[in-house]
Amino acid sequence: MVARKQAAPPLSSSSSAEEKETCQIVTPRFNTQKLLLHERARLNKITEINAVQSPLLRLPAEIKTMIYTYVFDEVVQINKYPWFLNYHVSLRPRQFSDYDRYPSSTYCEHNFLSLLHVSRQIHQETALLPYKLATFNFDTLPTEELEDDEDNMFSAIRVFLEKRTRKQVEALAKLEIYILNDHVPNIGELESGTGMYWVTELNCEISPA
Repeated sequence: MVARKQAAPPLSSSSSAEEKETCQIVTPRFNTQKLLLHERARLNKITEINAVQSPLLRLPAEIKTMIYTYVFDEVVQINKYPWFLNYHVSLRPRQFSDYDRYPSSTYCEHNFLSLLHVSRQIHQETALLPYKLATFNFDTLPTEELEDDEDNMFSAIRVFLEKRTRKQVEALAKLEIYILNDHVPNIGELESGTGMYWVTELNCEISPA
């Protein structure tokens, strides 16, 4: 006679609970404040090492000033297409090459603003220098667009200045735009001034601090 198969006894509630407990995934809890403090300490350590070991940062202040002046005495231009497409002011340094200054050298383009991102100490020393030394060029403005205050290049200048801090605007030494003459092709007048000159001229609203 064939023996009947007996059903397995049901699992007890205690064993089921234990099984569920072993399947739980424990998510580690991160202390955000500790992570921030650790990252700040790490960056401070890098700054200390750079101050001692960097050949540039160890130079006398007078020589560093000469280097920074050579680097930032350039032209920053507006990208016209982002402005006319969605009224977004996008600036870019004018691309130049070693060949422009030294015709016998190898052609190599530079972005002089990249120096600001080398280290925290260099950024601290040079943050306002592009405003003091560079020329901000807002391209050309046909005279027929002078009355169109919505999207002409004067509006772009206003948007640019109102997004700067007061320190940046006060440091800005030269911002220019070329106003074309309708009657004489490729002839016009260059209007140039400091950041505060343009704030007054265009009735800009900048932050008090």
